[in-house]
Amino acid sequence: MLFRLIIVFCGLLSLLPLPASAQTITLEHVIAIALEKSDPALEAEKKLDERAAQASEAATIDNPELKVDLERSNKVGGTGVTAELFQPFKLSQLTLDRSNYASRLRGLGENEKKIELFNAVNDISAAYLKVWALQARKSLYERSLADAGYVGGALTQGVSEGQTPISVREIFKGDSGRLAAELKSVMADMAGAKLELSRLTGESYNDAVFAKPVFSPIPQNIESLVKLAQTRTTWRNVLQDRVAAAQERLNVAQADAVMPEIGPRLVYRKNQDNSEETYGIGVQMRIPLWNQNDAERSRAHAEDNAARIQNARYQNLPAQDTIRSLHQAALAKAEYLKSLEQNVLPRYRKSYELTRSQVKQGQGSPIELWALREKLYQTEEAAIGATTDAYLARLRLEAEIGGKLEEAQ
Repeated sequence: MLFRLIIVFCGLLSLLPLPASAQTITLEHVIAIALEKSDPALEAEKKLDERAAQASEAATIDNPELKVDLERSNKVGGTGVTAELFQPFKLSQLTLDRSNYASRLRGLGENEKKIELFNAVNDISAAYLKVWALQARKSLYERSLADAGYVGGALTQGVSEGQTPISVREIFKGDSGRLAAELKSVMADMAGAKLELSRLTGESYNDAVFAKPVFSPIPQNIESLVKLAQTRTTWRNVLQDRVAAAQERLNVAQADAVMPEIGPRLVYRKNQDNSEETYGIGVQMRIPLWNQNDAERSRAHAEDNAARIQNARYQNLPAQDTIRSLHQAALAKAEYLKSLEQNVLPRYRKSYELTRSQVKQGQGSPIELWALREKLYQTEEAAIGATTDAYLARLRLEAEIGGKLEEAQ
């Protein structure tokens, strides 16, 4: 009797209305909040600022140098003045290599920011989906425990009437205990997933109810996806931009190795008695005798080599072939989910309700009802997993094309 009361109590708890503080959260809301204050969004902005600072440093001309000497003598009154003004230039500035490098860095920074934000949205979407899936599983286990209360009552009555073996009831008790333990595990996992989502977005979701993500149809025509990818910034573009920026940096290092510093000098002199003033011009340069910009050239060579290897590894996978594979996977996952939701689950649910009605009328077996319930809930859990898989497949495809599937025409 105590066991039956516990099961019924757990079932009733699952049917209680949510507290007034519960708020329904959508994926769109979470993404909007995250793009304002999440760590990934702030990190993307920081990287853009760092690229802009690098570009400014590369393009900015060094400050001019002014040297002034004052001379006095005990034989001649007055003060003599010698002034020299020198504007240093690097050869890479005169050849416009630094200007080209700065331009590459600015473009690279913008594209990196776009990719970082897009990846942040995908990461947040995946974290949201994990929470939603655990929430759905929690609801599933709660409903299962509620059903267990009903079946447990019917089995207890069958045992008292001598129609059901005690061993069957004991097996059922084990199944019910397992469900209760799994529910606790799911609730613990959901708390952890909510915490992770909070860390990504900077908001608390302790009392939130998460709405199921809304799917839009996947375009059947792959050409529209390839066309969209050609107009969007993808990781392929960023890798190519990094190669170009690394090459420009190497050009700068090599130019500065030839002539580290050169610039015009203006000279002014006035003697102590103000009887003579002289003006002159000249050129000052630093001769690369002991150091041909060796350290910077080594760093630039290493960056250029790494960028080219990484780019070649990725570019060896043709974009159209990659999109086709990801598109086929996304379509297959979506089709499987559609089959479960539209063809399989409705039939299982109808069969379960019919059997439950028969048991109530004394025309069916509680054990058969419980076995059917197990089949139904296993399929519903499979549908939850299929929802997650289908959405993650979409995210992988969108990451490759650099845009949302809804944008493909």
